[in-house]
Amino acid sequence: MTDFFDKLYSGIDKGYIEIRSFNKDASSLSRSFIPFSSRNSVEEIAHEYQGYDCYFGVCTRLTDTVGTKDNLSQAMACWVDVDHEYDPDLITLIPPTDIVTTSTGKYHLYWLLKDPLDVTKEENIKLLESANFNLAKIFEGDKCYNADRILRVPGSINLKTNELVEWKEYPVGLYDINDLLNVYMPVEEGERNTTLASLVGRWYKNKLPYEDIVKKAINWNSLNNPPMLEREVIRTIRSVLNTIDREEDNEKKKWWFSYYAARQDNGTKELRTSSGLILKGITTVIGLAGVGKSVFALNMVKLALEKQWDVLYIDYENGITRIRERVNKIGIERDFKYFLEYNKDVIMSTLDLVIIDSIQRTGVHDPLREIEVVLSEIEKIKIRHDIIFLLISEQNSEGGGRWTARLDFCSDIVYNIIRESEDEIRIFCKKDRDGEIQLKSWDFWLRDCKFIKKEN
Repeated sequence: MTDFFDKLYSGIDKGYIEIRSFNKDASSLSRSFIPFSSRNSVEEIAHEYQGYDCYFGVCTRLTDTVGTKDNLSQAMACWVDVDHEYDPDLITLIPPTDIVTTSTGKYHLYWLLKDPLDVTKEENIKLLESANFNLAKIFEGDKCYNADRILRVPGSINLKTNELVEWKEYPVGLYDINDLLNVYMPVEEGERNTTLASLVGRWYKNKLPYEDIVKKAINWNSLNNPPMLEREVIRTIRSVLNTIDREEDNEKKKWWFSYYAARQDNGTKELRTSSGLILKGITTVIGLAGVGKSVFALNMVKLALEKQWDVLYIDYENGITRIRERVNKIGIERDFKYFLEYNKDVIMSTLDLVIIDSIQRTGVHDPLREIEVVLSEIEKIKIRHDIIFLLISEQNSEGGGRWTARLDFCSDIVYNIIRESEDEIRIFCKKDRDGEIQLKSWDFWLRDCKFIKKEN
């Protein structure tokens, strides 16, 4: 009993614990207010009134006078009173920290909070009761969500059934009260996508990591009738998060690059400015072998370093000797991180630009599956961190390539480099930021201007 109160009030250091004791027919009442510092006395009082039903006020009281809402002090938990066997699958949706069995098939469920809630304030009383009400709807609990609620003391005897009131704690973390406000009940077909989109938006707003959002969504979906396919859940999550990214601040999200249009004009080089790579996004550049994709990527490295960005180049194509020659030709003077294979552990939150050249080389033993793993990891990383990903992909001679369809789906922007002659290449936008697949001349960079590749 003492352990229960020590845990329940671990974040509180003041106020009173109210204990109420009723005889079997509830005709007699004893009320005690125990100073928080003397909470060990709760067990003594419960023993003294062992012939009574013993209850306690979940919220501490401000003074030792009354147990009404205007005398509440602090709350460290939300709760539900359930008078039936609860659905165990609901526990996976929002696991309680503690369950008190008041009699066979009847329970008090508790969700301990990370921080004390000051319930001397009217707005916080409403917040607490709203969370309790939401939980009661999910677990089909009784109307016991009022902030001045009293619940049975663990370790006492339920005189109605002559059963011991038993407490069991569970190894789950503490909750922010907003987590309990934002739990959704399972829904029927026709409401699943809309509800999931709302859930994902709230979880994102509460700064949950991508993997936690996926886990919560899958747990919630398993309770629906019928559940969505898991791949549909993942697709919806990605769609919602991408939409949020676009809507938050489109101008802030776009990072503008310059690119040398290395065009020889009367013996002079002309510098053009263009847009292309997107923050928290994936830009993919595709083209046939030898068309200049790696040179393009290294020009991006040069421009990023000139902006004092932190760059990581993962190179499966060139090798150290060849990449060093190209770096010298392009005129890259600052150092940047360079690895010969992909490893998610080398992608740090401090990076600004990550280039993988080329993405299909990340798959060795089981290419399709291994590339899917890399793309999934990139999806998670780009949501959590302000990193631009530039992926290089080689097409086959028919123009498709094994990975093109998958990359089109995952990428925010897809560019296609096509060699028109020995020294001329043209860049097409195959997919724009709004997700529309189309083949058109370069709208974001040099409209109708040819790129002339110059190695010297």
